[in-house]
Amino acid sequence: MSYVEVSNITKTVKDKNLLENVSFTIEKGEIISLLGSSGAGKTTLLRVLAGLESVTSGNILINGQDVTTIPAQERGVGMVFQQPLLFPQLTVGENIAFAMQASKKKTRSVKEWLEAVGLQSYETVYPNTLSGGQQQRVAFVRSLAASPSLLLLDEPFSALDPSTREDLRLWLRTFLKEQQTTAIFVTHDMEEGTIIGDKIAWVEEGQVVQVGTSEELKEKPKHEQILKSLGEGIPLPTGGFIRQKHLMWDTTPPTNTHFAGNVIRTIAKEEGIYAYIQVAELDANVLVKGIRLEEGQKGYLTFPKEAVEFLEKDDNG
Repeated sequence: MSYVEVSNITKTVKDKNLLENVSFTIEKGEIISLLGSSGAGKTTLLRVLAGLESVTSGNILINGQDVTTIPAQERGVGMVFQQPLLFPQLTVGENIAFAMQASKKKTRSVKEWLEAVGLQSYETVYPNTLSGGQQQRVAFVRSLAASPSLLLLDEPFSALDPSTREDLRLWLRTFLKEQQTTAIFVTHDMEEGTIIGDKIAWVEEGQVVQVGTSEELKEKPKHEQILKSLGEGIPLPTGGFIRQKHLMWDTTPPTNTHFAGNVIRTIAKEEGIYAYIQVAELDANVLVKGIRLEEGQKGYLTFPKEAVEFLEKDDNG
């Protein structure tokens, strides 16, 4: 039996399924990154797991206990939000001590928790004196100090500047692994999800359409949105998709499969030159790597027909 088992969860509001037959498992100490389009149901799923919203049908088991109908305050699930939501009238140490009161299992002192995140000198200061990154570290520690059976993180870096966000990614994964915390991390950022999560669960239209490592999603995608978000494949109007690495540029009409295009932008990145090519037939701006072109240039994107791939199908479909 897995540590967390979500079985056929459906959440219906006004005849609309916000979640539909969602099923997945998490092993103890495993971190799952939850990705998907905006409005796909990621936050709703987290709120259901936390007990902040009820389910229409299905079951949630944590460590062998059915928590589906257990109230949020008794479920033992911790949650970190986009904003730190620290108590402004309490010091940093008092914020953590408050969370520890709810835990029957006190594994560390306040000072030890602060030492774990490098904030031992901030115990007596108030949250408004901390940077955004420091406040979010305190929020992480406060959630863990309550000894949750499962930690849910709803885009906790979204309000931070890019530099701080990048610094915290590896720190958070290392910290959660050191604490052997079972966690679900919601993000819109594929790179972030790959860095933090052991696996990725992809959500679209209220369903978990694929669970696997980033390599598995990249090599054998099961949903068109995964293709688009990974920047790997371009859906074709005739069915299937073509990976960007197979695309070539030609200024004369080629004899093999091709689409007319117009170079709208070229950019230089650390890893090389890229060109954005507007392709009307695909209704898309295609990013092609390693081609030095002039903006406004017209030509053709071409690829070998044998390079066309198709989305993986589930065993039941």
